[in-house]
Parts: sequence; structure tokens; C-alpha cells
Amino acid sequence: MFKKISIVSLISLLAVCSCSKVENQDTGNNAPTMQNRTVNTEVKLLDRLPATCKVDNSDNLGFCLPGDTLIYRPDPKKEDQKDTLDVIGDFCAQEKPIILTDKGLACTFRENRTYTADPINQQAIVGSNRTIAREYLNAVAKIPGIKEVVKGIQIIKLENGSKDAPVINDKSEVEIEAKLLTLDLKVHSYMLNDRLLMSNLGKNNPFASILPGLKQGDTVRAYIDFEVFPGIWNVSNSMTGLPYIWEVKILSVNEGNETDSTASSQED
Repeated sequence: MFKKISIVSLISLLAVCSCSKVENQDTGNNAPTMQNRTVNTEVKLLDRLPATCKVDNSDNLGFCLPGDTLIYRPDPKKEDQKDTLDVIGDFCAQEKPIILTDKGLACTFRENRTYTADPINQQAIVGSNRTIAREYLNAVAKIPGIKEVVKGIQIIKLENGSKDAPVINDKSEVEIEAKLLTLDLKVHSYMLNDRLLMSNLGKNNPFASILPGLKQGDTVRAYIDFEVFPGIWNVSNSMTGLPYIWEVKILSVNEGNETDSTASSQED
């Protein structure tokens, strides 16, 4: 750890010295540009040299920095050392290569959120999710262009269909592409080419409030408050309490008939 600090300090010192020399030189046509540089330029961690973090005591794993190559070789003489599988789950970037040997492992360091799957911890996770949801939805309410269509549902238009495109009414049959997103807007699950008959949507189904007035070709993102619409969809336990975030694209709008659909049957 001390070596890393020394390297960053050295880089900072070199940057200061370099800038000072440049400012004292007559650089001709480049002078105005160079004079705008400052000796107080911040050296950011993301600009540092690639590093390898070697750990032989799992108590020190938290001192590695994101993006480091972690080499974990637990000292057999030390007690209470983390198992390599625990280290992979807690500290390794899952999308990057992970190398396992009989002595340890190597991976790209990224500290993950960790919990034990039991009912007591599940209650704590849901409580934490609900706190996060309040802060998240308060921030969403400040997004330019966002609007609340009913209590607990905020939508923002992402794409507009043509002006003469058919508009959804309470008797329309609608074909949609819908994606359920995580808080960082990654796809959790999706419904492709799903058909909804608006007259079959229950009043507690959020789509009954999201879709009316939209046109064929429109795409919207809807933020749905779990507290107002609990249990509408089955999601993974880790998402319970968080907002439902649906990104919905209107593929087609037609006169309604008595066909049913997966999403329209979810009335409660």
C-alpha cells in the first residue's frame, strides 16, 4: 500500500516540476496554450499506472483498489483466512478472467456487496432497498422532462413515433417490447412482442396508466414505486423494495379484439 502512495506522489511531483519548467520557457506559438496549464492539476486514481495487489492475509483485501490485478495467496500459517471462493465472490470482477491454482487466485479487483441468503438478512435487504428507493425516486423526480402520470408512476419519453401514428386508447390492442431494468439501467428481464388488450388491463396494473395516449413508435421509461404497487411482478429477492423500471417501446397499435396476453392478465 505504501508503495502505491509513493508512486502517486512521485507522479504528482513530476507533473508539478514539468509544468513549472514549461511555464518558464519561451514556447513561441504554443505559449498561450501552455500558460493555461496549472501546477495544481489533480492526479486522479483512475489515471495511475496499472497495479498488482499481492495479498497473503485476507484481512488486507480491502486495501486493494478497483481495477488492480489481485493476487491472493493465503499464508497457510495464518488462521481464519478467507476461502478462495469467498474471495472470488466478494472481491473479483465476475466479467473479467479469474485464474485459480492450488495456491491461490488472480483476478481483477472489485469489491462487491455481500450478504448471506437467509430470512433475517432478506428482511434487512428489503429494508435497505426501500431506503434506497426513496432517495432514487426523489432524484428521478428532478429529471428534466419527467412527469407523474398517477401516484407512484413517473414516465419520461425517450423516442417519438410519427405524428400520424395510431394512438393508444382504452380499446386498443397494443404490441410492445418491454424491458425491466435495474437501478443502473441494465436489463434484468424482458417481454418481446407482447400483446396487450387495453380493456383487459386491471386498474391496478401500471400499464393501464403508462400506455394510454402513447403512439405507435413511442418509447418511454417508467419508474414505478414499489410502495404503491407492491408485488405486481415477480422479481429476484435482491430487488424487492426497489422501484420497477420499465422501458417500453410501442411496436403496433390496432383496434382491440378479445385476445389475452401475459402482461394483461396481471391485474393485481
